Amino acid sequence: IGTITRVTATALNVKQTKDGKTIAMTMDSATLVTRDKKKVSSAELKTGTNVVVDASGDSLQDLTVLEVRIVPAPTAK
Repeated sequence: IGTITRVTATALNVKQTKDGKTIAMTMDSATLVTRDKKKVSSAELKTGTNVVVDASGDSLQDLTVLEVRIVPAPTAK
């Protein structure tokens, strides 16, 4: 869970909400992008967008995005 800090056709960087660390991941043609459980274009991914990312890989330095779910911004507590 975090906020997009950088996005290209093949890369996604997300700053995690929990610890503030930025994770760099790769995307490919199989990456699924959804909002409200409906598939949307990867063009919907923009810097500052809040997302939940499902990714796989051998380490945090080698992650490939499987799915990006666009979610509403968290509400202040």
